[in-house]
Formats: sequence, structure tokens, C-alpha cells
Amino acid sequence: MLLGNIWMILSPILDGLMYFLIFGVVLQVSRGIENFPAYLVVGILMFSFSARCLVSGTNSVNTGRSLVQAFTFPRAALPLASVLRETISTLPVVVAVFMLVLAISGPEILSPYWVMVPLIFLLQAWFNTGISLIVARWGALFPDVRQLLTYVVRFLMYTSGVIFSIDRFGDAIPGLRPYMEANPLYILLTMYRDVLLYDTLPDPSSWGILVLWSLATSVFGMLYFWQAEVKYGRRR
Repeated sequence: MLLGNIWMILSPILDGLMYFLIFGVVLQVSRGIENFPAYLVVGILMFSFSARCLVSGTNSVNTGRSLVQAFTFPRAALPLASVLRETISTLPVVVAVFMLVLAISGPEILSPYWVMVPLIFLLQAWFNTGISLIVARWGALFPDVRQLLTYVVRFLMYTSGVIFSIDRFGDAIPGLRPYMEANPLYILLTMYRDVLLYDTLPDPSSWGILVLWSLATSVFGMLYFWQAEVKYGRRR
């Protein structure tokens, strides 16, 4: 490709622009959301990190099947490597988020709280690791799971406050809002938006809930993946 690695930053920028034109300009869904263009950019680009980890984690064991059959090594290295690869690939996306927020909102949006973005990003990578370990076992033993991923990712996008405010759903269905607010992806995106857009320190409870989610998924994911260690890579 002529642009080479520039696409690593250009692609997420074009994604953000496309969604803004569709949802912000054509469908006019920005009502009630302050600084909606930047809100949309942060939501889409940072959600895509977890979505890619989910997909690559599900495919990790099958992608490395020949390696599994040829060598003896901890199979968990495959989903862990997929998360590490996606984490490194997302670093230019984080740079793109900073650039787009500044371009949309102007330099006055700069805040000391921006220094917290790397910490939130690390917590997201930790959470992604646990989820990837869980879905890696599903993808290895039940390949049909990979066909369902498109629908799972789409469902998560609409229920995590990526494009719409959760008020559109939480107030329509009684009792649903607490569950949506406990969604770790919603918490992550809210924390990103607080520090990047609204000059606000994330609520301490958000940090605690997110750490608990990350710890629980990583511990459970490692044990859950390890229990099927001997089944991975078997010839069919």
C-alpha cells in the first residue's frame, strides 16, 4: 500500500468521521450529549480496541494450530500474544483520539486529567486479556462461535454507550439501567470521556468496579482456558 503504516492512524480517523456523518449529521442522534462529535470519536475508537481483542482472541488457537501441533508450550501464550499485538496496534489509535479531540474541540479542552488516559488504557488491556482467554477456549473447541462474533460485537456497541447515551435504553426498560451502568465497557468509555472531554476525574467507584472486572475475568479466564489445555490443537 502506498501509505503503509499511516493507515494505522488514518483508518480510525476515517471510522470516526463516517460514524459522525451517519449518526450525528444524518440521523441527528446527538440530542442531549455535550460535544457529541468528540463523544462519538472516543467511543468508537476506544471500543474498537476491545472488539478487536475479542475477535483475535477467539481465533488465536485456531490460527496457531500448526504451532500447537508442532511444539509443546503453554497454550495461553496464543491469546495473550493476540492481546499484546492488538494493544501495540492500538497505540497509534490513542494518538489519533488525542488529535481528533483537539481538532474538534480546540486547545481549550486540554486538561491535566489527560495524563490518566494511559492508566485507563492499561486497565482496558487487562480486561481485554481476561475476556480473550475465555473466548479463546470457545473459539478453539466450537469454531461456530466465530460466526456469532459479529452479532456479539454489534450488541455490545449499542449497549455500551458507544454511539448512543444509555439513557435511550435505560429509561425505556425499567430496571435495566443498573445493569448497563455495570457494563465494564460502558465504565471504560465513560472514564475516557470524563478525562478527555469533560475535565472530570472519574468516580472512585468506577476505578474499583473496573479493577474487579479485570481481576475476575483474568483469573477466571486463565483457569477456564487452562482446563481445556490438552484439547487444543488436536487433529480432527
